[in-house]
Amino acid sequence: MPSPPDDDLARKIAELEAMLALPNLPDVARRPLEEELTRLRTGLPEQPTRSHDQQVGGHASVGVAVAGDVRGDLQTGGLRNEGLIQCFFAAAGVTHPSDEQRELVAAYLARVIQRCDRMRLAGAVRRERGDAGVATLTLSHVYVTLAATRWLLVREAANEEAFAAELAAGDPDHVLPEAARRVVVSPHAGELVETRTRSGTPPARLERPLLLTEALMQRQQCVLLGGPGSGKSSFLRHLAVTVAHAAPAELPASWRVGAMLPLYVSLGAFAAWAQQQPTPALDGPGLWRFLLTTAQEYGLDGLEHALKRAFRHGGLLLLLDGLDEVADPSLRAAVAQAIAALAEHGGRLAITCRVRSFEGAVAAPFAPWGDPVALAPFSLGQMRHFVQAWYNRSAAHVALVPEEAHERVQELTTRLADVATLRDLGQTPLLLTMITILHYYEGKLPEDRADLYEDLVQLLLTRWTQQRREAGAPQALIEALKADGSLGGFKEFHLRNRLELLAYHAHQQSPASDGRGLLDRHRVRGTFDDLFREFELGPGRAAEKAEEVLKHLEEESGLLLHEGGDRYGLPHLSYEEYLAGCHLSRQADMYMRTYGHWQADAGRWREVIFLALGRMVREAGCETAAGWVQFLLAPAHGERVRDHAERERAAFFAAECLQQMGGKAALIGARTIALPELWASLAQSLSHVVVGRNLPAAQRVEAGGYLGELGDPRPGVCTLPPPMVEFAGGSFVLGEPKGKSRFDDEVNDQPLLLRPFALARYPVTNAQYQLFIEAGGYDPTQP
Repeated sequence: MPSPPDDDLARKIAELEAMLALPNLPDVARRPLEEELTRLRTGLPEQPTRSHDQQVGGHASVGVAVAGDVRGDLQTGGLRNEGLIQCFFAAAGVTHPSDEQRELVAAYLARVIQRCDRMRLAGAVRRERGDAGVATLTLSHVYVTLAATRWLLVREAANEEAFAAELAAGDPDHVLPEAARRVVVSPHAGELVETRTRSGTPPARLERPLLLTEALMQRQQCVLLGGPGSGKSSFLRHLAVTVAHAAPAELPASWRVGAMLPLYVSLGAFAAWAQQQPTPALDGPGLWRFLLTTAQEYGLDGLEHALKRAFRHGGLLLLLDGLDEVADPSLRAAVAQAIAALAEHGGRLAITCRVRSFEGAVAAPFAPWGDPVALAPFSLGQMRHFVQAWYNRSAAHVALVPEEAHERVQELTTRLADVATLRDLGQTPLLLTMITILHYYEGKLPEDRADLYEDLVQLLLTRWTQQRREAGAPQALIEALKADGSLGGFKEFHLRNRLELLAYHAHQQSPASDGRGLLDRHRVRGTFDDLFREFELGPGRAAEKAEEVLKHLEEESGLLLHEGGDRYGLPHLSYEEYLAGCHLSRQADMYMRTYGHWQADAGRWREVIFLALGRMVREAGCETAAGWVQFLLAPAHGERVRDHAERERAAFFAAECLQQMGGKAALIGARTIALPELWASLAQSLSHVVVGRNLPAAQRVEAGGYLGELGDPRPGVCTLPPPMVEFAGGSFVLGEPKGKSRFDDEVNDQPLLLRPFALARYPVTNAQYQLFIEAGGYDPTQP
């Protein structure tokens, strides 16, 4: 239904007012906008279009006045954001752009939306569903607001009770960052002296997160830092789509800098382009030439001078993504200097970079810009909204019926809230996307963590590249490696085994701040080089193949991440632990090697061991898993006899391992290990843990819980009679003699004679009570 005339008029006026508020708008562009605004406000008839054959660089000519409909809506030829188009030409000093020029910009904006709104992982793990189709997802369908790690003051009060209502409504576990609130009480809280108490107690601060759009709005130039998969690129791409799509009056409230033409580019692509130029291009002018080249590829041909003027007058938004994608540190520093040099000419721009790659000579050129803005991890509220948006889109396109979509949302968000390890993964938007994809196509997540991580690894290693068949997508890695016919018999498992080896080596390194171990490039490349040499490739060909694998894992699948300098790592500690566990589980000396790691650093290796065992019992490896439990309980390892303290620690760990595998049922089917004897040995060892003094009390209590499931072998615990404590009979006085008691009713001078008796050492167990009931229980006819 068409909008009412009054609504159209109000929208036009609002958009013209937004254009006139554009920073540094030239007078030559301001005058026609003011004339049009006056005409609309006074209700004058629309003036005929004035044509001027003005040249604006290249071969584009001018021929259309500013007057006309400035709404961003659907018109002939596709999406047209007339308000933004007019703002761009106004900033460029082009008073009356031609039809051709306006069409160029309109087509450019449509291409920006098409390219930047793609959701790269949306087609991954695509499986045939017999009951429904699959919804088409774009970034805009599932995007949730991103925030910085910095929080802003909302208001202060004498105490935090004053913020009870705001805190209840702004729980970050349920709302998006724009609505999230927290209270901070600090000796340095606030500057509002009038809110302090007379005693000088600092007031409580109600705070909210700084949104990334606000961070960019506050500065002309800004650096955004985040970890792998933290949403840096998604933020820039979504901002490009939003600015390209929204009319000036419809831009988000957190983006109050006016309409600007977005230009999104990859800095990795710039570095590669610059190295291919016949003359030096790693400088400010070279970067500008690359930006113009990119704009021309998007369809902005012949508007070079207009783009330059728009950049200097606030009409162009440069979104420069992935400084960390420039692998060579010296080249990365040169790219940083080129960006800083371009920024000296004014203009608004934002760049993204991984935290570990932003240091030294790379960070130095950006010092005048102020402190970088760090992206905050996803809150549970952001996770909930992402999952909800994903399934809302699926239900809207009949991929799922609404009832099933609702059930799926509840199931996944509950898992994210309740399972700490899954919630930790979900703090990274990329990993949350992968978790949601798995949940969507499978109908549920694997109950076992080892199965979940296996699916996630397969998603990155194989399924993703198999499903990416859009135009220009790289060839699947295995196909590319075998294309020249030199690797007959090469399979995915060859590559997978080397990746597991790298994860194992990484976990042996000193942990970084996020727990991952990092490897130098020489070791990473050498691992794959050795693989191809085993296929009898010469040194040169093996090195080429190794480089191809490394490039794919880093740039396509993301299973190896360049962390600055010559360092590489897995994308998340969970991936490292799982793949290291897979490597351990396949080693001939698995028992001794694994036990050595556990003894040396139990805290670092326990998760690796748990995941290895979880994978074993799901891949016909229950014999090895049962042997591991037996190994932990053995009195001696070879000729080395273990002392009581070591054996008690190992027995408790054996019980933990069994629980992580899924209990006794997980080992059913083992033939080389006598399971009844194994359970008896474990129970006997745990009984020593319970009564011993070598483990902390909390672990001894936990060991008692394991014993309750296995059956405590100690006489009298699960059998009758229970162990008793004998008390000798005798005479004693119950109460106080006269003269010692303050109350008459406590006086008792008469002795009491008791016969010898016994009390149970421990409370009656359920097993004993069951025996009591089976023997007749409370039968009043019994003596």
